[in-house]
Amino acid sequence: MAVLFFGVKMIDIRKAVVSDLDMIMKVEEEGFPSEIRESRKVFLDRLNEFPDGFFMLLRDGDVSGYFCCELWEKVPENTNDFFVGHDISKVHSKSGKVLYVSSWAILKKFRGTGYGKKYFEKCIDSVKKSYPAVSKLFLVVNENWAGPRKIYSDYGFNECGEIKGFFPDGSGIMMEK
Repeated sequence: MAVLFFGVKMIDIRKAVVSDLDMIMKVEEEGFPSEIRESRKVFLDRLNEFPDGFFMLLRDGDVSGYFCCELWEKVPENTNDFFVGHDISKVHSKSGKVLYVSSWAILKKFRGTGYGKKYFEKCIDSVKKSYPAVSKLFLVVNENWAGPRKIYSDYGFNECGEIKGFFPDGSGIMMEK
């Protein structure tokens, strides 16, 4: 699924495998403060439960990030289902109509380059192609993360709620498309 980007660099996504966990954890540690990092076990559970929704992000063949999502029957009313460390086996459904972006990150050296937007779009489009019954996209983002919020807005997400105290430094903004 390689794409020529900016006329020079190749970006690509591929499905993640268990042997990617060390690199996933490296990206996670670089991408998020310790209070909101997912554990290795959570990523392994997500990879085992929904391998079609877990991707490695590549630039010129080198890992530059990861993306993982889940399929849900509906957006849960209980906001605890969104929190870091939630158990995918309790919410994921292969026949789900809601694609929930549970986590994604790119290495710092690629932020602000436009790669994140391309990766995000490619990952969402790939899952939607494999699961055409998906009728809603959903995620939660930190109110202070301007870059990701712009990526989501540019893709057509709209704010639909707030979870106070979701992040140690601010509220979680719920967004849907």
